[in-house]
Amino acid sequence: PISTLFPSTTIFRSKDLAEAYIRKDMNVFDYLLQSLNGSTGSIGANKMYVLSKYLNEGSHKGKWPENESWMMIFKAVYDETVKELQNMALHGRE
Repeated sequence: PISTLFPSTTIFRSKDLAEAYIRKDMNVFDYLLQSLNGSTGSIGANKMYVLSKYLNEGSHKGKWPENESWMMIFKAVYDETVKELQNMALHGRE
């Protein structure tokens, strides 16, 4: 089910995303955001999709997130997305 695939793949992605940011590796940062944008869009994880799309639009232009708290925001949206997907799975709406 989607609710079990999303958390495991996105935890990996968020860790890699943070590491790319710390290393200032824009190519990896952009690639990961583009991948996340596509996967969240295809499963209907709208808030995560909008956030990753916004970050990805900047990374395509070679711009890092403007606000240093972007990772805390990303983590909060991620946690909310996981809970929503788990709730959908519990109620058979996948």
